[in-house]
Amino acid sequence: MTTTTDIEYKVVVGTVAATAAFNTAVNAQVALGYAPLVEPTTDGTNLWQVMVKGAAGSFISTYAITAVVTGVGGVFTVAGDVTQNFNPGYKFTVSGSTGNDGVYTVASSLFTASTAITVVENVPNGTVDGIVIGDSPSVGP
Repeated sequence: MTTTTDIEYKVVVGTVAATAAFNTAVNAQVALGYAPLVEPTTDGTNLWQVMVKGAAGSFISTYAITAVVTGVGGVFTVAGDVTQNFNPGYKFTVSGSTGNDGVYTVASSLFTASTAITVVENVPNGTVDGIVIGDSPSVGP
């Protein structure tokens, strides 16, 4: 059983205006063995990220869907670079969408200005809504 004495935590603080610096600070903590516990929180101006060390290495993350490409081999796009959480073969859930709720298998993920997650299955509905739910880091198939 894990107790609070087994877990270290830090809170990384930044601003929306300086997101790149915030991401750099979060990545520095990852390099030290810390993992994000939950998605970053914002009040529209400031950002907070709770980081833990010594806890389970996997946690549930949610990402708002920002774009959709329909069809077999369809694509869900989410903000930020979260490619490390969507490796080929990994399964994730879409929830709260107009017509795409279900479990999908990652074919690939690519970051440009956001993360495009290409799936093996058919994405039937082009409405941009809902969330992607998955473990972070990606725990594979």
